[in-house]
Amino acid sequence: MANNNHNPSRIPPLLLILPLFALGLYGTMVNGFETGYFSILTATSGNLGGGPYVPGGPESFDPRYTGNKAIDTRMGILIGFFSGLINGERKWDVDLAYTWMMGMFFSGWALVSVEAHRRANKGRLISWTSTFGNLVQTVSYALTVPSYLILHLSTTSPATDDVSIPEGEVRHLPLSMTLAYILPAVLMSLSTPSMIPGKLHYDMTALWQIFPVLQFFIHRGLNFVCFPRAASTTKTKGVGKSLANHYRFVIFTSVLVHLPILLVSLTPASMAFGPVWLRDMISQTTFSNVFVPYGVWNPPVVDPVKVAALGGDNKAELSWLPRLTKHFLHYDIGCPTLAILVWAGYNYRVAVGNGGGIEMGKLVGWLLVGGPVALATVLIWERDEGFLSGRNGKKAQ
Repeated sequence: MANNNHNPSRIPPLLLILPLFALGLYGTMVNGFETGYFSILTATSGNLGGGPYVPGGPESFDPRYTGNKAIDTRMGILIGFFSGLINGERKWDVDLAYTWMMGMFFSGWALVSVEAHRRANKGRLISWTSTFGNLVQTVSYALTVPSYLILHLSTTSPATDDVSIPEGEVRHLPLSMTLAYILPAVLMSLSTPSMIPGKLHYDMTALWQIFPVLQFFIHRGLNFVCFPRAASTTKTKGVGKSLANHYRFVIFTSVLVHLPILLVSLTPASMAFGPVWLRDMISQTTFSNVFVPYGVWNPPVVDPVKVAALGGDNKAELSWLPRLTKHFLHYDIGCPTLAILVWAGYNYRVAVGNGGGIEMGKLVGWLLVGGPVALATVLIWERDEGFLSGRNGKKAQ
């Protein structure tokens, strides 16, 4: 451990996170209004021509979830956002980009959620991760996560804070997140009506919107039922088994999503192989159209001709919608994902100082194999090992 009594300047990470925050804001909110995307979602989601309707989705949509018009209208827009992407006309580049971004969203959220359980964070605003999670679903990931990271950097003292976590606090976090996030996300992404009924598709999309609330109650319930309170306060030397397992879970989910998509996108179309669906996937995807967003100065725009045709038999003619949603998600997920890596890198640097640490080759390897969140998790795990066990890291790498 090299820097136990000194906090390096927070200015460098802030100077990196703030532009990512601004870029995410522009690519989501500003572009959303400029392109007409938000206007169309608002005008069509939940109701079109007096009848319940969601862009691109099956006809059996019932917008009455709570009975509160404001909440149900908002829910209809959120359902329309994903329905247009999942059910609209699209190609493999949209499918893989959507899968990658949902995976990075999950892994990033799983890593940040740990901060609610650290002893030093108890009583601090940054321990309210469920509240921030609700803001993510209400506003956007691009605005909420960088704001949370800036608040974290501004209110913590990483060189001296107690980053330990009671052993029982995170024991069931992977299971609660799987039930609250992954299960609804998988079900809502299945094609309808060929794989699931339209009503189940919409219900799972609505359920996924409140996953932070579900996660909170499932996690607390599992801890209450399965883990005695006395054991939940146990303090372990180094990174405890439960926390280590959670880090492994985050890395595993990151690699599971990132590596196959990266390999497919890097395979030339001339080398397509395997069954028809895999050959189509390879021929339709490149690294650029999966991972690289449109510039904020040149986003895809709403096709006014097709929008004018909305209604009657033409309601499902929304082939332009998935590209707009993909553009939004590129900035909504991509910018905060990079911000999480910056935040983790700063906390890791506090632990190792200017010497030692993970070799550069291993850092690059984790980035290639698991993407930004896998690397961020490795860095935070190493940081924890360094502080909690007094040595320069266990084998997180």
